[in-house]
Amino acid sequence: MSLEFQKLLATVDLKTNKNIMDKLRYLSSTRGCGNNQTRKKVWPILLHANELNIELRENYSEHEQYEQVEKDVDRSMWKFTREISDDERLSKRRQLSRLVNSCLLDDPGLHYFQGFHDVATVMLLVCGESAALPCLSRISHNHLYEAMNTKSLGEVLNVLPLIHVILSEHDPAVAKHLSEAGMDVGHYALSWVLTWFSHVIDDLDLIGRLFDFFIPNHPLMSIYASAAVVLQRRQELLSVESEFSEVFGLLNSFPETHKVVDEQWVEDIISQASRLFSTHPPHKIIQKQKLLKPTSCFLQYPFPYTSQEVSTTIKISKLLWMTGLSIGIGLFAYYVMLRREQ
Repeated sequence: MSLEFQKLLATVDLKTNKNIMDKLRYLSSTRGCGNNQTRKKVWPILLHANELNIELRENYSEHEQYEQVEKDVDRSMWKFTREISDDERLSKRRQLSRLVNSCLLDDPGLHYFQGFHDVATVMLLVCGESAALPCLSRISHNHLYEAMNTKSLGEVLNVLPLIHVILSEHDPAVAKHLSEAGMDVGHYALSWVLTWFSHVIDDLDLIGRLFDFFIPNHPLMSIYASAAVVLQRRQELLSVESEFSEVFGLLNSFPETHKVVDEQWVEDIISQASRLFSTHPPHKIIQKQKLLKPTSCFLQYPFPYTSQEVSTTIKISKLLWMTGLSIGIGLFAYYVMLRREQ
């Protein structure tokens, strides 16, 4: 763990001090936590996870989504656990099943989508089962809520065209090529956005770095990251015929058709996504895409759970005001006492 993270995590009023939390968010986003040991400490803090009263369930086979969860869990864990035995993998699957089902049972209003188990797998392997549950619950009710508050993915499908809006503003040639191929609705990026790329990238450290970036940032940041992936493949895209099967085959088979997906690639995507976010901020691109509801969780930022954080400046101002009030009351009492003596 870096010295900067150690100092921030040692702050007494860490979770209520907005200035310190902003620094923690900045470090996680721009530099990353560095390793899973640090992530295990930082992610729950960023998500205010320990404020949630949620417990793992042992009996969870009664709810209607159980069978689909189990089907996905039974097919999971291969890419992130190649080095462990079959028995260990089976144990991890049982933990994953308990984790996902407990999250869903805690709020009957949540609806499972295929790919949610990928996000849960990352949380489980990084944080451990108990710590992963409140983190997963927090993400379910904030970053991914539009994918989980109804049985359809309608709102998520409505947000995917924003990728094309960003591309149109930033690189009209690429946007035109995609439009001519009938690829301007962004469906090729559905699994990228829903799972924060954990469905398509099989390196836990690389996915962990992307989660470092997504957790403290705007819920639309996965849209910007998706646009960054497309832009990084600009030459490849423009070299193929502007025809649906050609372009869709190139993007939908990511990352297999991409030569290198490594640490530098991830940092390049994060840097590009951050630049796109600054150049084409959410409030501007949303004006050109009228499908999002005003109440969409994709528009709710900062996240509600950060509301208890108070700026140090505000704290000091409040302290000075209270001190001044106390002095004023004391002087008034002294004045009254003198008047009585007269």
